[in-house]
Amino acid sequence: VLLRETDEYIKDYYALYNIWQSLGGEDWYYIGENFPDGAFRVDAHYYLGEIYNSEKDMDEALKNIEKVFEYPGNKYMELATMRAAGIYYNRKSYEKATELYKQLLADSSDEERRQLARTNIMRAAQKREKHGEVVKYAGELLNNSTTSTDIRREALHNRAKAYLELEKTSQLNLLAEIELPLSVVLAEMETD
Repeated sequence: VLLRETDEYIKDYYALYNIWQSLGGEDWYYIGENFPDGAFRVDAHYYLGEIYNSEKDMDEALKNIEKVFEYPGNKYMELATMRAAGIYYNRKSYEKATELYKQLLADSSDEERRQLARTNIMRAAQKREKHGEVVKYAGELLNNSTTSTDIRREALHNRAKAYLELEKTSQLNLLAEIELPLSVVLAEMETD
């Protein structure tokens, strides 16, 4: 630890200590029981979830973020949905992550968030071997002009693999629903 870093830490400590003393020191207390029912409960749960997330305490992060869902239509709904979906995805709970990403896709008007949702639905479907779903969301990504080059390549790759798996398992009826023959997918991969 550098001396200047230690000096900054000590300054912060003394500043916090002075604030604590000005609040009454050992006699100071916080009535936290009011928080769950207070006017700022949604804000508090959202920000607590973000703090726990940054501290890598995902159980507490998820507990607080999911409290935000109890108040539909609040200003943190999309952000909380994205965060919770990401936590579930990282925990390999792909079903729950997919459910939340689909909700985000349906509710959000922000195209960047919608792209994130499509991308992660496709990835989760790949992990769950839901080949028809991979093809569907990869197609949506490929049909969107704002999709980045890297995501386009990933979508092409995942869609081609899904088509091959569908063909192997004789689930060709899913291909008919999607209306895109395997030859088109392979041709797209060659041009990219």
